[in-house]
Amino acid sequence: MLPTADELLAALDPLPHHRRLRRLARSVPVLVERGTLAAVLDDLDRRGDYERRLAALAALVGRQERFLAERLADPDPVVAGYALRGARALPLPDAAIEAAYEDASAATRDRIARFLWAGNRPALAERLVTSLRERGDDAEAARLLPGCSTPFVATAL
Repeated sequence: MLPTADELLAALDPLPHHRRLRRLARSVPVLVERGTLAAVLDDLDRRGDYERRLAALAALVGRQERFLAERLADPDPVVAGYALRGARALPLPDAAIEAAYEDASAATRDRIARFLWAGNRPALAERLVTSLRERGDDAEAARLLPGCSTPFVATAL
């Protein structure tokens, strides 16, 4: 059942949106069990926007850290959104989040800033603040202060 991207897409195509997403989520464990999830993700990711979004959701459901880490600054906000949800739930490397922040659009930087404000990665927020301040971007650095530890903020101010 559903070992390839084409077969997965064919199964999803006739379904309404909410049922497609549910079916995709139920299909991911089968793909993991068969060892085909990574190949399906890569195949979907080489296609259009719709397929890339399905790949990002499947990667989130399948806990594919590498795939999600590489898409944190994706120009498609849906793909980047799934990747950032992955950063909340999975141990995506700080280096990937930091690189995404440095490379991202203003909208993506805003989403990453909100993620950092949740306080789950204060050391990462502090490194970004330090880097931004060294480059003279104090306003951008100030946006990240809510994600930093209290002692860091006290010293920075």
